[in-house]
Amino acid sequence: MRILLYVAMGLYIAGVLALCVISSESLPQTQPEWFGLPADKVVHFLMFLPFVPIAYLTFGALGTDKNKRPAILFIVYFCGLFMAAMTEILQSFTKDRSAEILDFLADASSLTLGFIIILFILLLKRFKNR
Repeated sequence: MRILLYVAMGLYIAGVLALCVISSESLPQTQPEWFGLPADKVVHFLMFLPFVPIAYLTFGALGTDKNKRPAILFIVYFCGLFMAAMTEILQSFTKDRSAEILDFLADASSLTLGFIIILFILLLKRFKNR
């Protein structure tokens, strides 16, 4: 199971990096807005939403002392923020992409939602076991 999680995490990170540096002309054209929000921000949100759950399962949930899991969750969250910042910086070096603070904010809000969901699950488990 652990190996599958490492493979999934590696594929996920490779996919995110590829999507961040691929030419925007290579990407399919979409509606300019989804749900009243700019489509590219929705894509950024959805792209980073799986990060915290996948990384937490990979590095924290299996075989780890229950008391260390919240700390691992915080580390995973901050690693996600670092990855989001680095993808924006990386985009500034590509020919037809640019770094945007709003893209980072979409990434960060997605990571925060993933963090809150996992934290809520951890708290539910803790109270259930009492």
